[in-house]
Amino acid sequence: MDALPLLLNERAGRGPDGAGLEQAFRDTGLAPAVEIVPADQLSARLQALRGAPCVAVAGGDGTMQTAAAALRGSVTTLVPVAAGHLNHFARRLGLDSASASAAAAAGGQTRLVPVGIVSNAREHVFLNTAVVGAYPNVIRLRERMRRYIGIWPAATIAGFWVWGRWPRFDLVLRTEERELRRCTVMVWIGTGPASFPSPHVAPVARAGEGLEVVILPSARRRHGARLFRAL
Repeated sequence: MDALPLLLNERAGRGPDGAGLEQAFRDTGLAPAVEIVPADQLSARLQALRGAPCVAVAGGDGTMQTAAAALRGSVTTLVPVAAGHLNHFARRLGLDSASASAAAAAGGQTRLVPVGIVSNAREHVFLNTAVVGAYPNVIRLRERMRRYIGIWPAATIAGFWVWGRWPRFDLVLRTEERELRRCTVMVWIGTGPASFPSPHVAPVARAGEGLEVVILPSARRRHGARLFRAL
């Protein structure tokens, strides 16, 4: 049996260590080759594995985004292993543990998932969401503070700080069919329907792939408070 490459992001927030990952995959009859990879070398290591039948990657949502960007367009199947703080992408696929990911890999269960691309000076691939406005501000503040007080206290303080300031901006959204102009505090772009974690009403119910765009009303702070709790 060929070894299954299993890359663990050295900065993964939580989850099993290398030995725990190896055991979870061996328990399903697979032969994992575990590598602990520095975060800044992960993309290059994955690029080198393009063309392999299957690669398992352990980390959080940022790690999965890096893996998707490196492997998209290749024949390589990505096996996400939840080892971050939130693991939205892996959980969306029902892979909430190393054992679940190992069982999926051993059973040969595969599916296609959509990716989104944001183009600025260069392309940025996203698997779950791309967000402009209030929420990225929360994340930036959280990341500055988390090394000192931990992720959840940092997230709480950052959320209240942004909610208190509630910075607004003018948005122009153009599609093939129409143009929208809004004053907002946040734009949420998700891959697929029902990506937004807070209840909302879509003008047209859609199923399948595509982008979901949610514009948060600038005047309704209660929506922001509810959203930050859901995230």
